[in-house]
Amino acid sequence: MGKTSEFQVGDTVRLKSGGPLMTVEAIQYDEDDAILCVWFAENEKKSDEFIPETLVKDDGLPSS
Repeated sequence: MGKTSEFQVGDTVRLKSGGPLMTVEAIQYDEDDAILCVWFAENEKKSDEFIPETLVKDDGLPSS
């Protein structure tokens, strides 16, 4: 297990480059580690897989 071990199902994350707040729905541990994330855009559920190195944990709270 590589960087995927720092994420858990239910964590809130964002892409390091920005974008919507997403929830980790599943984690795939194999040679191509992937994090399946879900989010809502205009009341429509979206999902996609991301490599762990592109994500950062986010507590979902506004920065102070």
